[in-house]
Amino acid sequence: LVDGHKLGVIYHHVKSGTPNNTRVSFSYRSVGGTWATATVYKQSAVIPNSQLFHPCFLELDSGELLCWHWIYDTTNDKAQIRQHISRDQGATWTMASTACLPGAIDIDSSSGNSTGRIRAAIDPNGNVLMMVYISDNASVPNVIDKLRQYASSNFGATFTLVKAASQDITDNETGLQPDIFYKDGLFHAFWIRRDNALGGSKAYLYKSASAFTN
Repeated sequence: LVDGHKLGVIYHHVKSGTPNNTRVSFSYRSVGGTWATATVYKQSAVIPNSQLFHPCFLELDSGELLCWHWIYDTTNDKAQIRQHISRDQGATWTMASTACLPGAIDIDSSSGNSTGRIRAAIDPNGNVLMMVYISDNASVPNVIDKLRQYASSNFGATFTLVKAASQDITDNETGLQPDIFYKDGLFHAFWIRRDNALGGSKAYLYKSASAFTN
């Protein structure tokens, strides 16, 4: 971070007792110090093994930290993205938004989706571009990869869907794992599509001056 702190967000799944203990933890340390861990969110309900939290975080110019991650309604087979905020370099966290996406994602094991990586970047005006990867459970053993672009004008508290794209692949490789950053007035999003039919992997790069265009 700009003040010299080193930070990392991890997914921690403890299979002990019933139900399983799943949490998003945020590790932080002072310059020259030792690592300490703070819990961002903990969900005690058992979630499917294919559904992970996939957390990501951003630092604002103010020094505040934003963290997004999946949450799961296992009763109704739905997933949403939740946002937390820290104002003390990751030592403590407060929930900022319970449901960031405009609609929940169906995660039915046979007809829904498996959740994947979340990545986000922010411009100087507080507009956030978020890329989300999910895959279609109904297409197993082949995979239909889905990449969704969301945009927010309120620092990522709520998003609108800009574009949803999908690519069929011919095997069970996991692809379209996105990364994204903002630099020199542009959002830069890139991902690698892994597909044996292509002879390996193919990289894609996308640039946009606005989170709300594709």
